[in-house]
Amino acid sequence: MKVDLDHPWNMVFLAGFFAYILIRRHYAESVKHEKSAVRRIDILEKGLMGFVMLGSLLAPILYLFTPLFRFADNRLPPFAPWVGTATMVVALWMFRRSHVDLGRHWSISLEVREGHRLITHGVYRRIRHPMYLAIWLWSLAQLLLLENWLAGCAALVTFAPMYILRTPREEALMLETFGDEYRSFIARSGRILPRPVERSLCFVSSSVATLWVVYTLYTVLRYGGAVVLDAETTGRIFGVNKDGRVVSGLGLTYHGVRGAVLVVVEIVAVGISLLAAHLASAAWRAAGLTVLVAWAVLWFGNAVWLQGQGWDRPADTVALTVALVATVLWLVTSRE
Repeated sequence: MKVDLDHPWNMVFLAGFFAYILIRRHYAESVKHEKSAVRRIDILEKGLMGFVMLGSLLAPILYLFTPLFRFADNRLPPFAPWVGTATMVVALWMFRRSHVDLGRHWSISLEVREGHRLITHGVYRRIRHPMYLAIWLWSLAQLLLLENWLAGCAALVTFAPMYILRTPREEALMLETFGDEYRSFIARSGRILPRPVERSLCFVSSSVATLWVVYTLYTVLRYGGAVVLDAETTGRIFGVNKDGRVVSGLGLTYHGVRGAVLVVVEIVAVGISLLAAHLASAAWRAAGLTVLVAWAVLWFGNAVWLQGQGWDRPADTVALTVALVATVLWLVTSRE
């Protein structure tokens, strides 16, 4: 098997990929004889771990060494891989440093070691989950380095539900183990960013995300009837290429009234999932984020395929990107 050299930045990613695996393997070997006092490895935990493996390990391997994902190849802006390389370096440093600071107390799953003590020094001084921050950065680097919208987004799509569902479970275990000591740690630290930064980011991003949800639902209420009855209106609102095909937010193309109806159903589904994510628990936020990211991946993939075919609305792409980033940041930084 050979690495696809049509995209030269693949080699940069591959070097970081091996470094990432070696770091994890080294520290897994160093703690394999440590005994656990508490283990919370249930079906959900195993499922989340397996899901993450699909996006962060399997998808890049399939893209790099097989032709299966060639249909989703794209071209990134010239600056993207440079930013991705810098992000990857920071992610690898943070990933290793988190393992070093945790030492014998680290475990890949929800466990408390015998003689476990709370680590609040090094990269844990102001952040409770720096290893998760490292994985978020690594996922972003994967997106910016791999010129393939499916393999590039895979780590973000699969890690997001794990982060949202697992973090509250992990913190509950820490509260159960360390009590007031961990409550004090929570009061002076953020989950993946210093507390003041995380709070400000959460406020701004939630405001933008809320506006997006409101606008999405407004669009359906204001134009829904006209869209269903008139496919031409659908094209004006959601985008249409020179062949008259309606381009939906999901990135699919339709014809006629049937297509218009499907567009409305799609927009309603996305709006409801985001509204539920705003109002409900971590499980709903995870579901909302998964729907949102899958929708965005397909939308951007379709936008790439249709460029130069009469469908080219950069202002819409910029606006959607801002809304997506804000929504993801809100879902990631919001607290129970």
